[in-house]
Order: sequence, then structure tokens, then C-alpha cells
Amino acid sequence: IRAAEVPAPNGLLVAENCPGAKVMRTIAPKAIHAFPDGTYVVEFPENFAGWIRMDVRGQEKDDVLAIRYDERVNKDFSPARPSSCNGLENSAPAYAVQNGKSGSEPRRIDCHYRYTASQAVCPVGAAFQADRFVSSGAAVERYEPRFTYNGFQYVVLKGLRKPPRKEDITGCVVHTDFPAIGSFECSDDTFNKLMSMDDRAYRSNFADGYPTDCPHREKNGWTGDASIASELAQYCYENTAGYEKWLRDIMDSQLPNGDICGIVPTSGWGYLWGNGPAWDSALPVVAWNLWCYRGDRRILDVVYPTLKRYVDFTSKKARGNLVRHGIGDWNHVNRRHVPSTELTSSCYYRQAAAILSRIAAIKGLADDAARYGRLADAIKNAIHAKYYRGGGVYDNGRQTAQAFALAFGIAPESERAAVAAKLVAAVEREGCHVDIGLLGSKHVFRALSRIGRTDLAFKMLVNPTKPSPVEWIRKGGTTLWEDWGDGTSRNHIMFGDFMAWAYQYLAGIRLPEKEGSCAAFYDVQATAFREVEIAPQFIDALEWVRATVDGPYGTIAVSWRRDGGKIALEATVPPGATATVRLPGLPARRVGSGTHKFLCDAR
Repeated sequence: IRAAEVPAPNGLLVAENCPGAKVMRTIAPKAIHAFPDGTYVVEFPENFAGWIRMDVRGQEKDDVLAIRYDERVNKDFSPARPSSCNGLENSAPAYAVQNGKSGSEPRRIDCHYRYTASQAVCPVGAAFQADRFVSSGAAVERYEPRFTYNGFQYVVLKGLRKPPRKEDITGCVVHTDFPAIGSFECSDDTFNKLMSMDDRAYRSNFADGYPTDCPHREKNGWTGDASIASELAQYCYENTAGYEKWLRDIMDSQLPNGDICGIVPTSGWGYLWGNGPAWDSALPVVAWNLWCYRGDRRILDVVYPTLKRYVDFTSKKARGNLVRHGIGDWNHVNRRHVPSTELTSSCYYRQAAAILSRIAAIKGLADDAARYGRLADAIKNAIHAKYYRGGGVYDNGRQTAQAFALAFGIAPESERAAVAAKLVAAVEREGCHVDIGLLGSKHVFRALSRIGRTDLAFKMLVNPTKPSPVEWIRKGGTTLWEDWGDGTSRNHIMFGDFMAWAYQYLAGIRLPEKEGSCAAFYDVQATAFREVEIAPQFIDALEWVRATVDGPYGTIAVSWRRDGGKIALEATVPPGATATVRLPGLPARRVGSGTHKFLCDAR
């Protein structure tokens, strides 16, 4: 038999420019559940990305052990049934049928996977996220994959001759090797749980050098999900190298006409559907965040030509300075309340033009700065002209539409109070429940905080009745979910931006903005936390908050606690940095490095 000769790989060989993924910690199983047909289900205390390490004992030579990773099981912990589209949707274990459970839980994560062929190759437990281990017959053998990772909380084992032992199984938690730089805790246990779920979801979805939507079903680098989550990373993780690497991947995906893909890296899917200005915002937004929060000047030079070609491409698709392509406020709570895709896409088109203008100014390209600044203003005026209904209402008057008008600077100054009032009314009309999709999750909470209604934003997040993120906790979730229903995926980062919002408005650690800036594109006075604004919004629902961020100049720490009718606040500013402290009833005070204590009214 002669070895086949194959062509060498195409492309440019470059050095790896970000840390790799590795086992960052290990966890022990919570329980092992046994079933009559010899199936065992290993339950872990949390949903995570990675694999298991298992010492396999007592197998005979050529025995096949099937290991299947999953994130859901039935109520009795029996394996969920397949949910792929190959005709096996209604299959269920024999014991499930005998016990009247033929309508068992579908797996969900294998719904796009066709495994008919693998059934013939591996008839024992063949499925998506499934391995087979062929025994050598040794008394003790170790199973641990090194070629892939999975998203899971449960592991189904079939083919064992002896019951597995908890001490023989270890969960290996895997993600890109970036350090944590932030900490947050408050007096509300429910919100603390949501923050922990957010943290796990982010780590699970940066497991192999690029941000993913989920660590199981797709592992796709959806640009919209990553754009939304990129600001929370600036408070919680030092992942600059990971984002720089991925921005170069986005640049590599750009077509000659300037278009970029909605999935990066891509095999081709994502150019004709799934992109558009909101998703494409990953290019300007991630780069701008690295500049604002990390002082990464180099990335602006690297991204600028690609961003310029992209904005020019989008301008060619525009009609009257408005664009319609894109998928809008994705996975909305209520499809009837989704705002116009033209509204949301055009707002992100404005954002890209505005960021491009600001990068041009930083680079000293005055003509480009003026040109794209005029374009951003023209887009703003076109959005207002078409979508302002009068009386403070934009488009359908729902939460996302109202927030966009404020966050993207669309509403004229004379109308902002009326628009803000209608945003509050839209929240209250839904009983302080979320009425948003992916795009709304980025801007609704911030828009409320910027008009002084952090109390409403917090209530939406911890509302005990659905729709609410708290519903995910009630159903046993340990990471954020993909949707507001059953959780088609139960490990998604796309609704996770509230983590950054908590640092910015509950703890009050923010970048100081220049006059006229807006939430959608910070125009900061100084980058990299060299200048900090400390301005927490004290809400009745919280008794205390503690937060730290290890920025480029050192650790910024803020803690506050109610003390009778007063609030005691302590702030630490690192060497080389300054902070402006804004508290109710007190004049703004500019302080240097060191620890500073304040006492203010609790109103």
C-alpha cells in the first residue's frame, strides 16, 4: 500500500499569537445514576466546556465503551432521546417506554447532526458529542480525549462491565488560557448567581482561540454574540491577545467587495445570511473596546483599512442612508415586539461609521474623519426622520426601539426626556420583565441606567417570574441560555452583557466620556482606565456592592454599603491613574492614587 500524496496547505504560516486552550480546573461528579440496561449517567454540578478523564476498570479486550456528552437529561436522570433530523426523533430507551416515558426529553444539541452513518460504525451510543473507547484488556486504562472538547453537564456511559466509581471520573474544564481581572459581589444572592452563570458561559465560549456561540451544537464564531460580549470581557478577563487574533480572522474573511462574514472562522456559511451591520459590528466594536479599555493603539491601525472597506461596502447597500440587511433583534422574548430590522441595522451602520471617523481622527486622517463623521450624522438623521412617531415613540415603542434611540444618539436633545419616559413606560407595561432579544440585551439596561433608572434594569434581571433570566436558575441552569423558553442551548454567552453593566452602574466603575458621547460608542477622555469615573447608582434592592477591576494601571476597587440613612463608599485608585467620584448630594471630586472614603445620602 502506497501512501497518498496530498497538496501542502494553502495560506500564510504565522506564529500563534494568542494563548492556547488548556485544562484550567477540574471538578468532581455530583452523582452517578444507574439504569436497568447497564447505562450510567454521570452528573456534574455545572455546565461547562471540556471533557472527562476516566480510569476504566475491568474491561475485556475489544470491549467498546461509549461516552456521550450532553447538557440535559430526563427528570429521572435517564438519557435524553436523540433530536437529530434523521428519523430517530421519537426513539427512546426501552426502560423509558416501559416506565411510560416515551415522550422523554430531546437532546436538542444534536438537532443539526446526521449520524446515520456513524450508527453503522459505532452502534453503541453513536450520537453527536460521542466517543468510543476500545479496551486493550488491561486491568486499568485511562480515557481522556485530546483532539476535541464538548459542552455538557452530563455524561452517558454504555458498555461498562463494572459500575463506575466517582473517584475514577474527573471533569476537565477547558478554555483559552486568559486570566481573570475582575470580581463582583452584591447583597442579592440571585444576581450573584446570574453573574456566576455569565462567567461560566463566557469561559465555555472562548475555548479554542475564538469566541463561540455555544460549546456543543455549533462551536461557531458568531460575530453578533461576540460583539455583545466583548465589553464584559474588558472588566473580567485579560483576553486582549485572543481578541486581536480573532479580529485578524475577521479581516481574513473579508471579501474583495468589502463584505465580512457573520461566522468567523467560516467554511463559507455566513455571507448571505447571519451577517449585516449588527453582527458585523464585531469588527469596529471589539477593536474600539480594546482601544478604550486596554489602550491598544496598534489594533486601530491594523483594523482601519478593513473597516473602511466594510463601511464603503455597506454604504453601497444603503438606500437613503438606511440599510435593511441583517437578522435584527435575534431570539426576542416576543416576536410581535421585534423592532424593524432596518432600524437596528441602520443604528449599527451609524456606529461603524462613527467609530471609523474617530479612528481616522486618532490616526491624523482629517479628511476621512470628516467624511465618515458626516456619514454618521446623515444616518442618524435618516433614522430619526423615518422611525420617530412623535410623542417620544420610536418605531413600535417597545423596549429595544426606545433604547436604541437613546443609546445610538438618534433622539434629538429636545426629545430625549420624552423618549426616556416612553422607555420606562415600555418596561413597566411588561411588568418589569425583559421584552428584548440579543441586541436589546446590550442597550436596554444601559439606556435605563443613563436616565437614572438602574432600579428598573435590576428588577428586570432578577424578576422572579418569566420571562426572566431567573427562570434559567429555576430550571437548574448554571450557565446562560440561548433563549427565554426551554433553552435550546443551555450554554450561550449572547445575553451576558449585563455583567459589564453591573460593574459600570451598580459598582459605578466607568470610563469617563467626552461631551456628546453615547453608550453605543464611548468617546473616552482617556483610555485603559488611566482616568476613571466612579459613580454607582444606589438602588433600594441592594444593601452593598463590592467590585474590583485590574486595569492596565493596576487594580481599581469600589465598595459601598448602606449605613442607616447614609451610604459609605470606599474607592481605591491605582498609581498613575485618577478618578472622578460622583455621589448624590456631594460635589464631584477628583482624586489620585490611594484609597478614599466617602459618606453620602442614601436617597
